[in-house]
Amino acid sequence: AGPTLFGSAEAAIQHHLQLAIQASRAEENKGDGAETEEHHDERAHLQIIGECLAGLMRASKLWTYADVQKLWPPIFDIVSTAVGKASPHGYKAFVAWLPWMACDQDPRRFP
Repeated sequence: AGPTLFGSAEAAIQHHLQLAIQASRAEENKGDGAETEEHHDERAHLQIIGECLAGLMRASKLWTYADVQKLWPPIFDIVSTAVGKASPHGYKAFVAWLPWMACDQDPRRFP
């Protein structure tokens, strides 16, 4: 069940990753550092990715060990791409979601 679930979500995750990268590049081209629509778009796409990955990681507790082992390499690739290509604004937003993905702590409730 695990690899099938990831396979069905992977295309959407990759799509949002590409949209986040495009928004990050558009924001870089403006270069003034002010909050822009591209910042919002990038953060929105990165948060969608974070929510999808969080759901997969939480669901994986019900999977076999072999299925979980298949899940981690693509997740690491997605996270490293998202972090590596994000703008400073997007990076902060995505990194805020990492504890939520790993520890079930909603970043909107951080003090």
